[in-house]
Amino acid sequence: MYSVLALTLLGAAVVYGQVPHHCFSPPQLTFRATQYNHEFTTFRQFDAEYDAMGEKIAFDEVEQSGPAPGRQYYRIIILHRENIAYEYNRQTKTCKKGQAGPFFPFAVPENATFEAEFYVGGPGEEVEAVEWSDRSATAREAWVGVFSRFNCYPLRSFFLNGRNNETLTTQYFDLVQGIVDPQLFIPPQECLQAEKTEGISDQVARLTSMYTRRFQ
Repeated sequence: MYSVLALTLLGAAVVYGQVPHHCFSPPQLTFRATQYNHEFTTFRQFDAEYDAMGEKIAFDEVEQSGPAPGRQYYRIIILHRENIAYEYNRQTKTCKKGQAGPFFPFAVPENATFEAEFYVGGPGEEVEAVEWSDRSATAREAWVGVFSRFNCYPLRSFFLNGRNNETLTTQYFDLVQGIVDPQLFIPPQECLQAEKTEGISDQVARLTSMYTRRFQ
């Protein structure tokens, strides 16, 4: 019995000692996310639906409790396959229609650099996590992503947006596999009537930074 147990533990140690594999998150996820903008020192929280098969993602911003005079809250639908992003202002009932840009799924890119592995949480409720970055021999990291080891769920990301020199940190929680609210992908009527503008907006760029990009 002791020999079998010893071999089992040794095998486990070998597996856990290996560098984790690059991975893809489940193709459909429902989750909540909190994004912190370090430049503007603002927090925004979203309910989200993610569909990699349809190359689309939808965010519904959660309103803050307590007074927030002048604060605007948005429902944002990003349809990468159609290259359309809708930004619906829930306060003014107006909508902007812009470009979505290319789609890259929640994943650890093949050329990402393994940084560390650790446990999130305390005894009895810990989740094994793996940290990756886009650090290379010639450049410092502009993206750091933390994923659960076994299912590749996104847990946290850090992104330096060179487009407008913003730094964004995102926490992901309450993840569920599958689409819980498919209605979130349906644009409001005001969005269907909006004229499409050129380029991707800063607001959409911040949200698309949540899912992993392909590194050059």
